[in-house]
Amino acid sequence: MQMIVGIFVNFQKEHSSEILENIVSIFNHNRVNWLLINEENKKAKNFDLLITIGGDGTLLNVVEKASIEATPVLAINCGRLGYLTEEVEEDIEKVIFKLLKKEYFIEERHIVEAGVKEKVFFALNDVCVVRNTFNIVDLCLYIDGVFAQEYRSDGIIVATATGSTAYSLSAGGPIVEPQLGVILVTPICPHSLSSRSLILGSTRTIKVENSSSENVQVVVDGRLVDELAPEEFIECKISQHKLKLIRLKQRNFYEILREKIKE
Repeated sequence: MQMIVGIFVNFQKEHSSEILENIVSIFNHNRVNWLLINEENKKAKNFDLLITIGGDGTLLNVVEKASIEATPVLAINCGRLGYLTEEVEEDIEKVIFKLLKKEYFIEERHIVEAGVKEKVFFALNDVCVVRNTFNIVDLCLYIDGVFAQEYRSDGIIVATATGSTAYSLSAGGPIVEPQLGVILVTPICPHSLSSRSLILGSTRTIKVENSSSENVQVVVDGRLVDELAPEEFIECKISQHKLKLIRLKQRNFYEILREKIKE
């Protein structure tokens, strides 16, 4: 059975079209089946491999599909230095032939599974419950069904270890090594100075209830997916699914972190 590769491209990134053309040329020459995928057709077919061309944000578009179907992803960076994407410094032809020969290793990342109103969403970085207006909102946090704290704030970020260097970090959350299967809960601009981030174990279930008098928004990896009316809630936990990232070489998290912090 021939390999089928799905390719997701952010055409707004510089050099993305050129990289795509090179990859497609190699695939066609080696009779590799490929399909350019987008938001409309990405659920229609299963793939042996997925390739994203863009940046870290481009990768987020295939997280749910890749995680549920356990499909390895090669995330090619053509923008600024990324935490998640591969820097393709050598000839793209060499990279693709390594891919076809399976000369790579897999790095697994934990993801958050969020349930809201009988719908399920998956996030590599974070699930955010945030205000819908300029008013501060009241959100109640429950851990394994036990009331833990009420936050008066702009919202709450429920993040993975991978997401600890994203929005959670900007909100004052800690930096966590990405391989750890923990959940971070970080309030956004809390009204109380005593409100701090929590780091919880991988078996915990987080419930965030809207105790305000107005709706709040639910944002998953930067995408608005729903709203919570007063007394409605969202539940989050570390998923049994993991994202399988294709790595061509060893990457040092702290070297990347040091470079990113300089930006």
